[in-house]
Amino acid sequence: TEARAVIEQAIPDDRKLNLVISDKAIRRKAFRVGVLGEIRRGRSTVIERIVGVPIPALRENGHSTLVQFGEPVELGSRLKGMAHGPAERVELLVRCPWLKEHDLEIIEVAAFNAIDVPTVPPEWFDELDAALLVVSAQQPLSRSELDRLDELRNRHHVSHLAVVLTGSDRLERREAIDVINDVRDTLQRAGSLVTLFDASAPPPALDGAAPLRVWLEEISGPERVQHRARQGAGQLKTLIDRLCHETLAEL
Repeated sequence: TEARAVIEQAIPDDRKLNLVISDKAIRRKAFRVGVLGEIRRGRSTVIERIVGVPIPALRENGHSTLVQFGEPVELGSRLKGMAHGPAERVELLVRCPWLKEHDLEIIEVAAFNAIDVPTVPPEWFDELDAALLVVSAQQPLSRSELDRLDELRNRHHVSHLAVVLTGSDRLERREAIDVINDVRDTLQRAGSLVTLFDASAPPPALDGAAPLRVWLEEISGPERVQHRARQGAGQLKTLIDRLCHETLAEL
């Protein structure tokens, strides 16, 4: 549109990448789900529970892993360095018909508190349709985890957010219930409209994989394009607000 063209002319070249990312995200067919968390929170395990196949642990190398449907190939041949800097993303093909059926792909993002690991480019988060924040029942919802949720919602405008609790099976049942309730209360006090899952709970309480799959099937439906358009508009507004703030600060 003419309005967008005017906006693009006003934005410095080093910020125009955000607009390119937004356009690509709107046109992308697959529904992209990011799985985030701190070190040793069980991100790979959560993905394995969802797709039903083992996921290699690549976090120690500072990689993020993009899981897609397809015939598995040697990982080294699928390693792709991204243009945003030293951070890299491994594309991993897995035999999971459910991913293909629902046009889903899952990216395990490198731990955001890892030491000596390249910073994940913020543009990667702009590409997410949904995000799962994996937290430990032994150390649930640290300040940095709450900050990451707030950033996903208010900076990257990710349409669908969920917290996935792991390790509750290592606690006494009463303690596990208290942790789940405390996490739910913390999210409500923070004003976060976030779905909560317990990935460790056995049936008949909360089955670890089934509720997550049902939720992902529901949110990845035909309205994904409309959600992406709203997300792109929100990201554009955030970028313009930031530019205005920086401009006023320089005056």
